[in-house]
Order: sequence, then structure tokens, then C-alpha cells
Amino acid sequence: MNNLIQFNDNIINLDNKQLKSIAYAHGCANSNWKLLYKKAFWKYPTEYIVNDDQIKEAKKELEVRKNKELKSFKNKLVFVNMWMSFKSKKGYINNHRIRSFFLNYDNEICFLEVWSNNDNNFMRCDFAKNESKNYNNYNYNNILNDINNIKDHKIYSRDFLKYRKNILLDIINNKFNCNYKKIYFTNILNDEELKNNLI
Repeated sequence: MNNLIQFNDNIINLDNKQLKSIAYAHGCANSNWKLLYKKAFWKYPTEYIVNDDQIKEAKKELEVRKNKELKSFKNKLVFVNMWMSFKSKKGYINNHRIRSFFLNYDNEICFLEVWSNNDNNFMRCDFAKNESKNYNNYNYNNILNDINNIKDHKIYSRDFLKYRKNILLDIINNKFNCNYKKIYFTNILNDEELKNNLI
């Protein structure tokens, strides 16, 4: 309990990570399931007690920021950071897992999720989809196998692609039939919000 303190800062002054933590604060109960308080945390080991008014205010500010970001990202290639950031070299991606919905030249809704370890030695892929053509195909245009170096259900090489922005951009433009010039990243939006913004 030493690291549990009452939150008293101004909601407007918070960064996106702090804001989301308060907006989605966790309830803490006793052994009889009686709610004692709600807490938010963004930097171990400190935890902040927040009240319902602060949660309501954080959610309101979160919506304002999301709407502003959605407008600024219209028709751009935006990847959602999955809250696992780390320091990276210039030109490399600094989040362990990222995902995006985007449109290609044919106005088809596409989805890609890639990830890496914390030193950018490799890029891996879990999902590569063209939802407009086949929602259930997770290996659209053989992208998943190409990134993961899989052939005949086996890894054929340990020479993986680097987890770099320019490599990811090339994959998207060449494999999904796109012509994006730059990748943007967001820490406040989720992938479904990106998808809904495409329509």
C-alpha cells in the first residue's frame, strides 16, 4: 500500500497512456467483493486512487483526443501501438506489436499485424488479411509466410526481415497494392477505430 496515492493532477495535463489508465481504472475490492476504490497505474510501482468524476473526465478528454487524431489520420497509413514500447534505433519500429487497418488502391479493407523482440532483430507476422476479399484468410498474398520465412510448414531461413519502417512500408505497398509514403503510429486509438474511420 506504500505506493498507492490519491490522484490530484489535472486530467488535461496527462499524456495518452496516463489518460487511458484513468479512463479504464480497475476496481479494487475486499475479500467480500465490496468495492474499496478504483486505481490507475502507468509507472510501476506507483498506483493512483481515482474517483468516478476523474474517470468520467478522463473518458471525455480521451474522446476529444481520439476524434482529433482520427481527423488528422484520415487517408493515411496508421499503425496502432499495442502498449509495449521500447527504445529503438532510428528508422526502426519502437513497439513490440503493431497492427493496422488500411485501404488499398481497390478500396479494399486490409489488415496487418506484425511484431518483434526488443532489439529489432526480426519482424514476425500473425495476420495479413484482405477482409474485402476473404475475411478468414490470415495469409493474404502469402505475406505471413514470406515475413515468417515459412515454406511447407517449416521455417526455411533464420535470415528474418528487420523490424524497420521502410521494410514494413514496402510490404504494404507491394503486397497489398498500395502507395503510402509514410507510416504513422498512434498510442491512443485502437485498430477497430481505425477500421471504422476507413468507411
